[in-house]
Parts: sequence; C-alpha cells; structure tokens
Amino acid sequence: MSSITSPIYDASRKFLRAQVVSLSSSLLQTQREQGRILLKGTPSKGMTFRNDPYGMRVLENREYPTPVYVYPAPAKARPATATKPTAAAVPETVKPVAATTAAVPAAEKPEPTCRVMVEFKRGEDIYASHLDHHIGDMIVVEGDRGQDMGRVLEVLPVKGPSVARVTAYASQKDKDTLSSLRKEEAAAVRLCQQRVREHGIKNMKMEDVEFQYDGQKVTIYYSSNGSVDFRQLQRQLFRDFRCRVWLRTVPASS
Repeated sequence: MSSITSPIYDASRKFLRAQVVSLSSSLLQTQREQGRILLKGTPSKGMTFRNDPYGMRVLENREYPTPVYVYPAPAKARPATATKPTAAAVPETVKPVAATTAAVPAAEKPEPTCRVMVEFKRGEDIYASHLDHHIGDMIVVEGDRGQDMGRVLEVLPVKGPSVARVTAYASQKDKDTLSSLRKEEAAAVRLCQQRVREHGIKNMKMEDVEFQYDGQKVTIYYSSNGSVDFRQLQRQLFRDFRCRVWLRTVPASS
C-alpha cells in the first residue's frame, strides 16, 4: 500500500494540524478561565499521548466552588428588667370560679321524742317519732324502700328498739289514696287466683293482697298444705303489677 508524499499534501497537513492545535488551545483556555475544567498541566510542545494525538487530554480532577453560608450574628440577650405584672387574658369559654364555702351538710333528723305502735292491714310495728301523736291518727312511716301508711294504736316511751321512723301526719289526699288502693286489692286477689290456676298450682290458696302506700311493693298472702314452688308465678305477678312482689304464707281462713 503506497502513501502520499507530495509536498503540497504535506504542507496542507501541517497547516490543518496547526489550526486544530490553535483552536483547541484557545478553547481550553476559555474553559479554564470560566472555571469549567482544571488542567493539572499543559502538554509540552511536541508531546503526544495515546489516543490523543493533538495533546488535548483533559484530566478527571475538577474543582467546584464551595458555597459559603453567612449566618447572621445571634441577637444579644436583653437584660432582665422588672416589669409590672399584667392581667392575663381570660378566654371567653373559661371563667374564673368564685370561691365557694364548704358544703353545708343536710339537715339531720330530729331526735325522737316517743315511739308509736302502728297498725296496718295485716300486722303491726313500732316506729320512732318526733311528733305528738294520739291514738287513731293516720301517719306516714318509712316502709320497705319506700313509704307506708298506718293507724296509731299506742304511744310508747322513747326508750326501746325501733329502726324505722315516722315521716309525717297523713293528709286528706294521702287518706284518699290509701282508700283507692284498698279497693284495688279485691281485684288483685282475683287476678292472683287466676294466675295460680294457669300455672297449675293445686295446693296454694290466695288469702289477701296488700299494696304499699307508695305503690312500690305488693304483699300477697297465701295459705298452703305443703311446700310450693312459686318462682314462675312470682315472675308472672311482677309483669302484672309492675312492682316488687312479696309472697307471705299465713294460716288458712275459714
């Protein structure tokens, strides 16, 4: 393979090479001035590198400007000065609570001055009282978790066992309420007898029914020749009367 060796060709080749080297040098100088690249060294004249015939090798080491942050100077602490206290703003939803006095205990029950024997429809009991009583007075007393009404049979000295107390004298309205309850007790006896037949209890006879004055309890008196399982009956009577049901055995009536 022959090579070109004419003088014109050699002159043009040298001229083009000189132009390329000149342009490359100016380009590198411009980039160096702008800070884009940094050359550790400039190739000497006539020095060539492998795969870099025009001496344009760019090293990989580069330097970038490091940003400098200027922090503001810290504010000087103000000296503590005595200031007048100011009233704190109170939100609308929060109001100052006025000082309250200690809770006043409820009025204690007065000391009993006597005891009275009270008669009910079926039975008697003794109650402590602070009122003046006469035999035959209708009074309201403390019942089984409620109130009851009875008639005074006897006035006794204050000393003696008594748990419950007399509440007040019975008014005319209280007497009318008790009278209406006594009328309803006859119908209640018939209802209880019907429930006994429905539950198939043979050895159980209803004797009487007594409502407590406030209507919170009903006492059912019955007689029986033997033991009676009245649990289902009691549940049924509770649904009928809507109050506490108490069954009590008594001697059979004639």
